[in-house]
Amino acid sequence: MQRANQADKLLAALKDRVTSLESGKGSGKGSGNVQVGIHTEVKKHLKTKVGKLKAQLKKVIDENDALRAENKTLKSAKASGASSAKAGGASSAYKEHNDKSWELARAKATNLREKVQALENDNESLKKQVAEFKKSAGKGPGKLQTDQLTQEQLEWLKEKMRKVKSDMENFMNQKNNLAAEVGGSSSSAGAKGVKQTMESIKLLKYYTVTLDLVELKKEWFEAELGELDDEDFEIYLGREVRAIEDEEDDDTINVRFDNHDTQWFPVGCLYAKPAKGAAAPAPAPPVAAAPASAESSTHLVQQTMETVKELKFYFVTTDLTYLKKEWYAAELGELDDEDFEIYLGREVKAIEIEEDDDTINVRFDSHDTQFFPVTVLYQKVKGEAPKKVATPVLVKMTMETVRERKHYTVTTNLAELKKEWFEAELGELDDDDFNLYLGRIVYAIDLEEDDDTMNVRFDSHDTQWFPVGCLYEEGAEAPPAANPGRTKQTMDTIKNGKKYFVTKDLVELKKEWFEAELGELDDDDFKIYLGREVTSFDIEEDDDTVNVRFDNHDSQWFPVGCLYLA
Repeated sequence: MQRANQADKLLAALKDRVTSLESGKGSGKGSGNVQVGIHTEVKKHLKTKVGKLKAQLKKVIDENDALRAENKTLKSAKASGASSAKAGGASSAYKEHNDKSWELARAKATNLREKVQALENDNESLKKQVAEFKKSAGKGPGKLQTDQLTQEQLEWLKEKMRKVKSDMENFMNQKNNLAAEVGGSSSSAGAKGVKQTMESIKLLKYYTVTLDLVELKKEWFEAELGELDDEDFEIYLGREVRAIEDEEDDDTINVRFDNHDTQWFPVGCLYAKPAKGAAAPAPAPPVAAAPASAESSTHLVQQTMETVKELKFYFVTTDLTYLKKEWYAAELGELDDEDFEIYLGREVKAIEIEEDDDTINVRFDSHDTQFFPVTVLYQKVKGEAPKKVATPVLVKMTMETVRERKHYTVTTNLAELKKEWFEAELGELDDDDFNLYLGRIVYAIDLEEDDDTMNVRFDSHDTQWFPVGCLYEEGAEAPPAANPGRTKQTMDTIKNGKKYFVTKDLVELKKEWFEAELGELDDDDFKIYLGREVTSFDIEEDDDTVNVRFDNHDSQWFPVGCLYLA
């Protein structure tokens, strides 16, 4: 009887304890529900934990009720046993049943006590976590110590941050696209340099990767250079690199960083810095020495010392070969082709004329100044350009066609004159001396068949021996040019890695080909080459030939004189 009463008291105490835990009063210390302004996801997590605790508590209560019912049954059985004992004593069977029931009740009570202790420990742990969250939240508005969060909560926060970042990038992309539509440019674009192409890129030169993430990703994926995260792309933005290898198959450049790492980049995301002392090229300058379209009703007129005026605006020629020729004739100093190209087509203002060397000091829109030969400047004039008068063609002379006692014109092509001159072994001359002969009208007086030269007389009555191949006779009206709008190349102008066109003139191709001793070909074979676009990759100065690659990757050596730049 005493043991049954002890079990009943123990169960009553456990039930009170469970009720206390369920109500959230805990052990009585710090009573009241904990309310703290914490993150929504953290609160949701805590509610889930509390829900699980409630389920466990309900299970304990159910077990407690079952034990109470069983205890009541045992008490009834005991009372009946006592009555029987008075009548004749307790049976040994009842005593055995009673002992087993007591052992079972004690085992269940012990198990229940362990569960209740575990719940108490969980409750204390949760209370400590809530206190820590509250303390963390109190450090400042919106602050939450992530080291107190679960892995699931951390992943949720990271996903939210990724979405915010993605939304911001989409917004910036829309801004850049809108700017592009109205002719603007993103503030992050690499606009402070000159965008490179396969024609302008130079190996062993330094360039800067674009600052525009959108542009870099667009060029990168078009070149099929592989998948990268935005974080990896951002590492490349604005980096200074050095070009070390080009791949023409996919228009990419292998570059080296300052730490000597290397990476392939699309050529379109590399920018060259403008040369020091010169402003960036003006956008879309008009073509020098060529009439403007009919809609604009303007054309460009080449200037001379008689027509150029100070404080007027002019355009620099867009012909690189002509600019270099006039520049060096005026002795304005040595420049690389990259520096010359910055000047092509630029609008300038004349500020000072120098009559001693026919040059003029001009000012760019950046207020930098530079002397130029007057003849490379062109003025925009209103109205239609005057129609060109048909000019007679000059026919190149040979030993079969040249005659004594006739007038001829010396070639106007410096490269051709020098080539013919040195082949005839007529001695060394400076370019300044050669330039004096270009285009001069002479009178043939004596033909020398041993070395294919002609002694000619100038209007000053001075005489000079010339190779027959650089003398021209005026013929009928010139036929349409075989290579209109294209510039014939020389060893001074040809560059590796640039695109050119083979001449469309079969006679010219055959002449240059056989002079370069490139072997015998039928006309059908020559015609296959006419007008083909090629890329130069090896220049041979010994015989003035260039090895070029076709679009099918076949290669062939050509004389430089039959290649034209569009």
